[in-house]
Amino acid sequence: MYKVLIVDDEQYIREGLKTLIPWENAGFLVCDAASNGIDAIEKHKTMLPHLMIIDIRMPGMNGLELIERIRKEDPNVHFLILSGYADFDNAKRAMTYTVDSYILKPVDQDELLDYLHRLRSVLDGEQENKREKMKIGLIQALHSGTVTPELVEHAIRHDLMLKTCQVLVIELSSEKKTAEKALYRMEELLKEHFEASGRGEVVPMGSYTGILLNEDIIREEDRKALYSELIQLLGSELDFCAAIGNPVHSLTDVVHSYQKCIDILAFRFFMPGEDLLYIAPDFPSSEQEVPLDLEEFSQTLLIALNVGDMEAAQKCIISMGDGMVQAGYREQDMKLGYAQIISTAINKLLLSLPTKHDVIQDARGRIVQLYQQQSRFDLNRFATRLLSDLNRQIKSSNGDTSLKQLIEFIQRNYHKNLKLESLADSFNYNNAYLGKIFKNYTGEPFRTYLDKVRMDRAKSLLEQGYKVYKVAELVGFPNVDYFHFKFRKYVGCSPSDYRKAHSLQ
Repeated sequence: MYKVLIVDDEQYIREGLKTLIPWENAGFLVCDAASNGIDAIEKHKTMLPHLMIIDIRMPGMNGLELIERIRKEDPNVHFLILSGYADFDNAKRAMTYTVDSYILKPVDQDELLDYLHRLRSVLDGEQENKREKMKIGLIQALHSGTVTPELVEHAIRHDLMLKTCQVLVIELSSEKKTAEKALYRMEELLKEHFEASGRGEVVPMGSYTGILLNEDIIREEDRKALYSELIQLLGSELDFCAAIGNPVHSLTDVVHSYQKCIDILAFRFFMPGEDLLYIAPDFPSSEQEVPLDLEEFSQTLLIALNVGDMEAAQKCIISMGDGMVQAGYREQDMKLGYAQIISTAINKLLLSLPTKHDVIQDARGRIVQLYQQQSRFDLNRFATRLLSDLNRQIKSSNGDTSLKQLIEFIQRNYHKNLKLESLADSFNYNNAYLGKIFKNYTGEPFRTYLDKVRMDRAKSLLEQGYKVYKVAELVGFPNVDYFHFKFRKYVGCSPSDYRKAHSLQ
């Protein structure tokens, strides 16, 4: 709403204008009224109205004198003169003071509303221009770390600085942050989502994008909810990381909060990505740094790979990551350390398994991907997957150990809700690949093999005299009708007939 100050020495005029005109429908709000020029000057200072409606003839200070005084202080306020026929010439002279227009008394409601609608379009354009200037000034302040008095005055006079706001800073991932198209797309999505709904102002800052939110995001659940909102908005197209500062109440605090967010983002590698980054990790000082024996970790990994103990390998990876943080390692140092430790372990493994050269060489080629991981948690996951894949391939090339283990697992757990997808994850296989090698090994698809195992067990139970519904339950078919269908398909008769036939023998 645009603010209006009415200035007229006659109370019935002031009250009539306030009550008879549907101001809000036109986008305006009467913030106050003044009965003379001196009162109007004081109220203008505190309220900074967008429009002043002024009676041209008032005792003491007339409307023209008042306009002249205020125009020196405020070049942006709009004036509308109320004039009687006798003051027509003075009303025309008021136009030299950049007065918008004049309306003759008595005020015609339709005429005033028509003026307000036209003025609203003008004010909308002015506000957009002022907001863009404000953003430019704010961007300069964020870059320099200094807020100029002119920027503060501009923000206050034009009501463009929120009384309370919270700084949110978003950074694209390293692969995308230099891509101009990706940055533009992110800013476009953020403006549509936050500015269009009036929730905040988007401030582009090179590879960063700041948002001044006019809402408090303090509680952990609120931060998680906002992060989920950002994921839904940007996650399908863009990889990003976001940090949020505390609520602030001045432009100076905005600059400080923004810089704090940038500092937090510098530590994004060490922080989980399932939330807005809020507090940077507390790294040990140089006096607290703990020495790290990389050779010891490499030897532990080598032993784990030789015996095929992936649980021990994963624990070693987590332990060496924690040790690097305690030793004061930063992102690139940590990635280099992982690469050195894993390379050393794999090279020594090749000496003991020279016949597995191709498999091990493939794993060595993947080590470079360690440097592409976006967080230490991604680094751990990738390193674990790399070594698990290597272990599986070594086992696979040594024979059919994994498939034999899988067959034994099915034989023991046929009554459970077994799915190839879950088993693939458990045995560190790709789903489609496991299905293919399983069929090659058994001669049958996974589902057919499982059905036949269940049917063999079902026949044994029926021969022992178990009731059909109980057999169905024991072999993993909660639906008796479906059990009937499967039994007839594989055995050639119904479970009841099979039970009767074998109970007579």
